[in-house]
Amino acid sequence: MRMWYELDRKEFLQYMSSENHAAPFKKYRFSEGRGKGTEAVEVHTGTGLSYTVLPDRCCDIAEMIYKGVPLSWISNAGVAAPAYCNSADMHWRDTFTGGLLTTCGLHTAGPPSCDEGIEYGLHGSIGHTPGEEICTWGEWKEDTYYIHIRGKIRYAFPLADHILLERHIWSIFGKNEIHIEDRITNLGADPSPLMLIYHMNFGYPLVGPDARFCADAQSVEGTSPLAKQTIEQAYVFDVPEAGYKERAYTHCMNNRNGETRATLYNLKLGLGITLQFSAASLPRLSLWKHLCSGNYLVTLEPMNCPPIGREKNRKQGTLPVLKAGESCNFSVTVTVHEGEEEICEAIRFYEGKIA
Repeated sequence: MRMWYELDRKEFLQYMSSENHAAPFKKYRFSEGRGKGTEAVEVHTGTGLSYTVLPDRCCDIAEMIYKGVPLSWISNAGVAAPAYCNSADMHWRDTFTGGLLTTCGLHTAGPPSCDEGIEYGLHGSIGHTPGEEICTWGEWKEDTYYIHIRGKIRYAFPLADHILLERHIWSIFGKNEIHIEDRITNLGADPSPLMLIYHMNFGYPLVGPDARFCADAQSVEGTSPLAKQTIEQAYVFDVPEAGYKERAYTHCMNNRNGETRATLYNLKLGLGITLQFSAASLPRLSLWKHLCSGNYLVTLEPMNCPPIGREKNRKQGTLPVLKAGESCNFSVTVTVHEGEEEICEAIRFYEGKIA
C-alpha cells in the first residue's frame, strides 16, 4: 500500500478534501509572555516533519519536530518579540531563541568588536528584524506539491546602509527536507560589509553521548586555546556537565560542484540531520559545543567568513564586502534521516573525507 504522500495529484484530490488536509499551514500569534504578538507559521510536510517559521524574527525557524521528537534546541528564553531585542555587546543572548535557524549578521557576526570606531555587538541584529511582504502558499507542479514561505527583511539605516535579504523557505510534500534560499542585495550607494552566519541549533535527544558528526572538510581548527587542546574530542558529545566551558571548531569546507555538507546523527535514536549548503558563498562551518547541564546543545553554523568578529576580519583581509547594487545568493538544505539504512546512506558520502 502506498503512503498518502506518494499519491499523484489526481489520486490525492480524489481522497483528500484539500491539500490542507495533509500539508497544512497554521498561522498564529503568540498570546503571552515576551513573545506576545509575534507571528508564526507552522508547516507540515506530511511525513511527520513540522517546523515553525517566525516572520517577525527574520523569517527564522524555531521548532523542528519529527514524529514527536524535538530536533532543534529551544532556549529557556523562548520566542521574544523584536521589541525586546538588544544587539549591543553580548545582549543578543538575552532573546536568543535558538531553534533550527537564527540568522546572524549582516554588518557583523561573531564576537563583539570595535571596527573603525564603531562598536558592534555579538552576532548583529538581522535576526531581530521583522520581515515584510510575507507570502505563504502551496502549489502543484505536475504531481509534486510544494509548500512555500517567502519574505523580505530590510536591513536599513537612515543616511547609511540599505541591505535587503529576500528569503524563500520551501518544502516538498512527502519529503523530509527544508530548503532555505536567500538573496542579499546592497541597495545603498556605497559598498557594505556583509557577514553572515546560519546559527543552527540542535539539542537532546539528537545530541547526546550516542551522537556522531561528519563534515566534508579540508581542515578543522579550534577557535580558542581550550578548543585547540580538545581538538581530538571535537566530535565527542559527553553527558551534561555543570560548568562546561563552551568551545568551537571551524571547518574549511570542500567545494564539490558548488556544494558541501555536514551530518549530525544518532544511530541509537535512529535519527540524523544533514546540512547541505553552497560552498562558494558559505565556505566555512563552525561546530559549537555547549554541553552544559541545563543548557545542552550543539550548533552547526555555515558562514561566509571566519567567526572572529568584524574588526579582526578586516585586519586579516577576510571581511566580505558587497558592492553597491551587488547581490549574493546563499542556500542551506536540511534533510532529516530516519532509521539505520537512511543514516548509513548519508554518512557513506564521507568515506575517505578528512573530517
